[in-house]
Amino acid sequence: MIGNVLRGRYELVSLLNEHPLFALYAGRDRVLGKDVSIRLIREPFSRESEFIDHLRELTKKYQSIRNINIESMYDLDEEEGTYYIIGDLTRKPTLADRIRTLTMFSSSVAVSTAMSLCKSVEVLHRANVIHGGLIPANVCVLPDGDVCLQLGGFWEAYVGSDTAGAIALPSLAPYLAPECGAGQMPSAGSDVYAIGIMLFEMLTGHPPYIGATAVATALLHTTEATPSARAANSTVHPVLDEITKKAMAKDPSERYKNAIELYGDLRMLQDALRFGRNLTWPLRGNEPEAAPTPAVSSNSKNVGTVAPRMSAIRDPEVESKTKEKKERDVPVWLVLAVVFFGMVAVGLFGGVYLFLNFSKPRMVTVPNMKGLSFSEAQALTEKIHITLRIGSRVANDRVEQDKIIELSPIPGAHVREGGEVVVTVSTGPTQVQVPDVTGFTPDKAKSVLSNLGLKVSKTVEYSYRPDMAAGLIISQTPEAQQKVSRDSEVKLILNSDHPTEPAEPQPAMFTLNINLSKLTEPTEVKVELEDAAGVSEVHRQIHEPGDSISLREQGVGTSAKFKIYYNDELVQTVTRPAQKSDQ
Repeated sequence: MIGNVLRGRYELVSLLNEHPLFALYAGRDRVLGKDVSIRLIREPFSRESEFIDHLRELTKKYQSIRNINIESMYDLDEEEGTYYIIGDLTRKPTLADRIRTLTMFSSSVAVSTAMSLCKSVEVLHRANVIHGGLIPANVCVLPDGDVCLQLGGFWEAYVGSDTAGAIALPSLAPYLAPECGAGQMPSAGSDVYAIGIMLFEMLTGHPPYIGATAVATALLHTTEATPSARAANSTVHPVLDEITKKAMAKDPSERYKNAIELYGDLRMLQDALRFGRNLTWPLRGNEPEAAPTPAVSSNSKNVGTVAPRMSAIRDPEVESKTKEKKERDVPVWLVLAVVFFGMVAVGLFGGVYLFLNFSKPRMVTVPNMKGLSFSEAQALTEKIHITLRIGSRVANDRVEQDKIIELSPIPGAHVREGGEVVVTVSTGPTQVQVPDVTGFTPDKAKSVLSNLGLKVSKTVEYSYRPDMAAGLIISQTPEAQQKVSRDSEVKLILNSDHPTEPAEPQPAMFTLNINLSKLTEPTEVKVELEDAAGVSEVHRQIHEPGDSISLREQGVGTSAKFKIYYNDELVQTVTRPAQKSDQ
């Protein structure tokens, strides 16, 4: 399939992932000139009209969602019976990859990741989309630590298929809320539950419930007691342990009502961890304990006198005289003085109160400036009298250069006039597309490349083309349209003023190591070597999943390409430099 062009527009570039319901490819939109994701729906689901109809409705919902934390799905299209979904391309590692790498997250990293999950899920909920498939494999981790959710709402299509739900269950079961396992539809509460499960897994390195089968795992969510992450990892903050358990509560009414409520508790804990403040659980609704009633000792000397007074029948006349006497015991002048000075004190207190409150700057709401350029955001904040400051600049494949990625405080928070909002600004993608500078002078090429963060190699080569003027660029390495990291060097080949004798290609050795861990069944693997002498087959054999191949082949030239085929379908091309013959 690699190399095919769908609808004359979407080119399949490389296979990224195999899902039970679709194959995910990195693609290229030739019309817009940008990278996209292409999900080819597998058989038999591509023939199930109701399943496809549900996916089409879901992509329509996504057309109103434009957020860097949600991987977009633009359109559902079809060519010769093959249905596919076009969307954003996210190449970042998934949360599942991070968990495998780190095993256990620190409390602070787990909290910030869970907060990003909450904010991202809330974006979907506001668009009336329940994710329903929140698992680490569907969560990409961006360079700034933020997350990007994939396949939100995909579960809606399961009702249109007899088998799709059962096929997806093994991956969903460890994160499936008890009510969903009992047959209810996913909800905002079940998404919160899934965040709680992932938070537990980040803190401990494993999900809380794992059974022998997917059905057994789903059942454990209902039958097993809610576990403690702190019991498995003693470094987990006690309050974080309670937050995790509340998010994983089996009864939906005992969970957080929504992702924002969970975010609020996580934010309180994050602030406490940052500033060294102590927190106790629960974080909300603490009532002060009533003062204990003092016990009366049986040895008290007053017991004998107090009891009769409390039980005696009062004489109204005696009470009246006693009260009058007590009132007259206080001089009138003293009463008037107390009243006067009391009124003065109240007046002073009221004046100070009014001064402090009316002299304070008024509160303003932090606007959502994500995606705006810094200058646009600065013009916006000047109108509401708050200061904008760049806290950091980070590379981001999804946000253009000079655009805002994140704010602190977050949008919707309140700050006083004259306050400060700190922003993280994108320096652009981590990789850039090499422009075509053939026909340029070296100075012009250097200017074009430097604008993209690329450098011109100090090593300059010359060749000869009779149709171009001497001194102009006739070729480049890397070639145009290739993606390279910022700060990469581009070597320029300039046109000389006279023909040069072509160098005779020299024999060389080329090596390649292949790991076949991604195979799912026995597969015939073929490898071709393409060098200066042509193309030759150097390997063809049936391999099992997990096998490895090591090749060391003689060829001609300074570099060669190894083309790797699975069952005669090209899956990858690898370029290798020549090695010395004694290596």
